[in-house]
Amino acid sequence: MGQQHSSVFRIKKPNPRSLRPNPSSSTSSQPVVYDAFRWVDMPRNNENPNPIYAIPVDETEYTRLNAQHFQIRYVFQGDYQAPLAEELTRGIKVLDTGCGTGVWSIEMAKKFPASSFTGSDTVDRFKGMETPDNVTFTVADTLALPFEEGTFDFVFQRLQSLSFLESKWPKAIEELLRVTKPGGTIELS
Repeated sequence: MGQQHSSVFRIKKPNPRSLRPNPSSSTSSQPVVYDAFRWVDMPRNNENPNPIYAIPVDETEYTRLNAQHFQIRYVFQGDYQAPLAEELTRGIKVLDTGCGTGVWSIEMAKKFPASSFTGSDTVDRFKGMETPDNVTFTVADTLALPFEEGTFDFVFQRLQSLSFLESKWPKAIEELLRVTKPGGTIELS
């Protein structure tokens, strides 16, 4: 696959000694810096409480996230994988946790006007956004979702595998299960 359009690039393998931590590069407030890499203190949005998400939260990142959404839709030939087309058409409650720009919720709300969509993220990117009437956004941490038990028929989370420390994943899954109705669907992609 991709043989006709693939290229081979040769890169010089770094000297293994350069991959050892450089004690003079390390401070208590920054991660260990390896000689072969350079730490770049990029501007971060102070609204983002997630130290794991190391990418700046700015317009460039929003553009990248939206482009990524459309690329994923193209690759997977759809916005979701769960077998829920009939339910979505009839009307169900959907949570998009870690929704980023909210593009998935907005696109889905346009396709399924009988369903209601709630997008949640730790960064409030949603003020002043024009959205369909069946979409709402809230600022919320997946580890402490502000919804009652069994609120949603379908809970969707995309590309969040690096958003939580390993020790926090059980709590994240517990929260997703808590807000999902009995017999509901959770899709992690």
